[in-house]
Amino acid sequence: MTWTNGLSISSHTPSDSSAIADDRIEEFEAFFDREKAGLFRALGPVTRNRFEAEELAQDPLLSVYERWDRVAEMDYPTGYLYRTALNEFRSWHRRSAPGRQTRLGRDANRRRNRADRG
Repeated sequence: MTWTNGLSISSHTPSDSSAIADDRIEEFEAFFDREKAGLFRALGPVTRNRFEAEELAQDPLLSVYERWDRVAEMDYPTGYLYRTALNEFRSWHRRSAPGRQTRLGRDANRRRNRADRG
């Protein structure tokens, strides 16, 4: 049986399933504790803002948690986390770019107008 969120029930007995689920949760919690500070530090220079770095790190961590069964089996799950975080930053940056370009365009026009007057 597969639920809408992609989770499925395997042929394990209920006690086995909950033991496996508990182990996976503990594995992810250990991964999270080990990686979160480094991810925040890596995103700080990228975002140039500590609070934005922390905010930005939440979605990739959630994404890794949702896919932990697959990510845990990867050779380098930390690489997957960082790649996901950088992809999230790029998406965030693209979404915010039009507003930045507009603001920068207005600032450039103001400078140009001041130079023309002076």
